[in-house]
Amino acid sequence: MTDKATNHRGTLIKGTVPRDSDEAKDRFIPGLAGAQKGVDAPERTVEGICSTIELDRDGEVILPSAFKARMGKFLGSNAPFAAAHTHRAADGKPTQIGWVVTMAIEAERVPCTFRFATTEVAEEWWKLAADPNGKGIAFSIGFYPIEFVYGTVSDLLRAFPELAGPFGRAGLAPDDRVRVYTEIELVEISAVMAPSNRQSLQVLAAKMFGGDEDAAQKALAAIAEKVVEAVRTSGAAATVAEDLKAMNDVLAALRDQVAELTELLTLSPERLAQDTPPDAPPAGDESRQPGGGDEAPSMLRAAAERFHAALTQQ
Repeated sequence: MTDKATNHRGTLIKGTVPRDSDEAKDRFIPGLAGAQKGVDAPERTVEGICSTIELDRDGEVILPSAFKARMGKFLGSNAPFAAAHTHRAADGKPTQIGWVVTMAIEAERVPCTFRFATTEVAEEWWKLAADPNGKGIAFSIGFYPIEFVYGTVSDLLRAFPELAGPFGRAGLAPDDRVRVYTEIELVEISAVMAPSNRQSLQVLAAKMFGGDEDAAQKALAAIAEKVVEAVRTSGAAATVAEDLKAMNDVLAALRDQVAELTELLTLSPERLAQDTPPDAPPAGDESRQPGGGDEAPSMLRAAAERFHAALTQQ
């Protein structure tokens, strides 16, 4: 059922998709390629982008805001992460390879975190995602369409100026007509081989350096070299430099602990003074009580000890 949109939308057609209509069938929209740098091996998680504001190869757009109304219900369900949109295996085996554990709505994309199960089929996809020599996997959403607008590029830009970039990159003419989904119901997200979205994934390492992936790679390499030398010198693991797998584990621990240390360093003296340090001395030692000036070193020392312990356990 459709009706003419009014006011600022000009001649755009606004539509609602009845659930029992042919148009309401489950759809698959390929998303973005994954990246090995977004892999957390101990947690078996991968970070990826399941959808963006870019025009897909079907000539349609899903606004990131279209996920908002029903995202909470999806995450509150079993939030299935599936294999290539295969909802039923012929032999009866499950096709779910994990779960979507986080989603966020940004201006131009929908980033997610996926946790892999330990089933046989999940393990095959996990190997592709976590391969340090590979280029990761891709992600695609399965959804029911709920609401959309349809019209020319000119009319759509008056209603949704944020589409100027995507339409320009797609090379659309002012009179080209496009369907834009404004509300959907997410059913599942799948790991797939070939994504339609032409954008590359924003990776965690690059975020720390303003999007400069080369700088991130160089910085992590320098950190790795220092960690190897420190561990070798301490005698904690004499063969760590020769064992690339152990090196990856050390770096994973490093990232977690550096994040904690960074958070502590950014706290104000007043905020640090509000918390009793983990190694606070017994009452009566006035020089070490909160407000005595030694809280920050104490908290940082405790964090550093946890950092060292994480390294030496590798």
